[in-house]
Amino acid sequence: MGGTFGEAQVVVNDAFEDPSAISIGVIEPRKNGTIRGFRNYDALTQIIRDLGFSMPETITGQDAARIDISAELSDQFEADFMISTYWPANGTTVAAIYELWDSTLPIWRETLHAVRNNQYFMIEREKQRPVTFESLDYVLGVLVSQIATRDFVPLGPDTSH
Repeated sequence: MGGTFGEAQVVVNDAFEDPSAISIGVIEPRKNGTIRGFRNYDALTQIIRDLGFSMPETITGQDAARIDISAELSDQFEADFMISTYWPANGTTVAAIYELWDSTLPIWRETLHAVRNNQYFMIEREKQRPVTFESLDYVLGVLVSQIATRDFVPLGPDTSH
């Protein structure tokens, strides 16, 4: 990852004066009607931290690797960008994740800042799960292309948590 990470860090630093001011939430709906936020999720959260981005305080304030909350409290996971994972090998496709969001929090498209502003994307779970050079490189490429190379709508102070 050596040179690739250094190049990515330059792109991030050129795009953002302070990367820590950009929040990224790794957030997924659960079949039991809750929403899960990840503080530690393999290569994905490692690269988020290494690039200097922040995560929602509700997530980072936990000792556990993840936290589940009621869908009604989804605003506690608000972030500039939001990422979920999908896993085609077990049938968890992108469409299935959207359906799960729709059933868990029917108003998610209107209420969650990142989704409302086209700043929500998905990453393949098994490609980011092992912390290998290959998975770190995969995640790095996705994060730089989805976050650091485009305009975005920052989360306003009235909606951040």
